[in-house]
Amino acid sequence: FHLNASNDPDNVLLHTLGHWRITQLFHDLVYHPAITVPSSQLIDENNKDCAVRLWHDQLFGKPAHHGGVVAWHQDYSYWVRSRPMRHMTVHIALDDQTADPDNGCLRFIPGSHRWHRNGLPLPITDDSFSDMNSIQAVLHKEERDSFKHAP
Repeated sequence: FHLNASNDPDNVLLHTLGHWRITQLFHDLVYHPAITVPSSQLIDENNKDCAVRLWHDQLFGKPAHHGGVVAWHQDYSYWVRSRPMRHMTVHIALDDQTADPDNGCLRFIPGSHRWHRNGLPLPITDDSFSDMNSIQAVLHKEERDSFKHAP
């Protein structure tokens, strides 16, 4: 795990992996039918019974008033070993989240999962997670024009 992936003491971001292997509650949560069944249906709309495999879990902990950010990115940029791209991210909030920008909720850019470069995802632009504008350097004009996030 990364104690503070942001490397900034005023913007703390705890990043850990593998909770489902060590905590029964997390195991049961990620394998709950309310997660696995819709995931299966969305991954392959022609095969409603396709198998779903867990690649990994990750937990981002952000303390109140000092929580760090996770810079804009495409998850597939980190998972290029799996081809064809038949995977998805499932976000499970462990605390209440609101659209308030100070609350730290997940945001996304509708349609950005279709942005690619020669069949590959956009490159990773910030290994420290903290530069929210770094993605702008790799976007085409039409992508920058449609860069409007949704909570």
